[in-house]
Amino acid sequence: MADNRILLDGAVLPVPLEEGLSITANHIWSSNAGRNATTGDFVGDIIAVKHTVVLNFPRLTGEQMQMLWSIQSGTTPWHRLEYPFQGGRSTIICYITDIPYTLKHIDPKTGRAEYLGVTMELIER
Repeated sequence: MADNRILLDGAVLPVPLEEGLSITANHIWSSNAGRNATTGDFVGDIIAVKHTVVLNFPRLTGEQMQMLWSIQSGTTPWHRLEYPFQGGRSTIICYITDIPYTLKHIDPKTGRAEYLGVTMELIER
C-alpha cells in the first residue's frame, strides 16, 4: 500500500483536500543567463531544479492549526518535507511562507476554533 502521508519535520500533517497537493518544478538558471544582445536568443544554463509544494487543507481544528504554526515558528527556517511523488516518495529541505487562513468559527461554549482556506507553500532550499 502506498504511503500517502505528508510529513513535516516528522509530524504527520492533516490530509489535504482532494487535489490539494500541487508541485511545481522551478528551473534555476546560471548567473550569466539572459538575452543575447545581438540575436535576442536566451542564453545560459539550468544549474538546478527546485520544487515548490503547495498544500490546501479542508477545515482544520485549532489544534491542527497550532501544530502548523508551531512548526513554522520554530527556531530554524529550514524544514524537512516528505510527500508522495510519482508513485513513490520525495523529500526536500524547504522553508514555509506565510500561512493564509480564514477563521471560520469559534464555538462560544467550548472556545474551539475552526479554520478554512488554509494553504501552506513550501519552497525548496
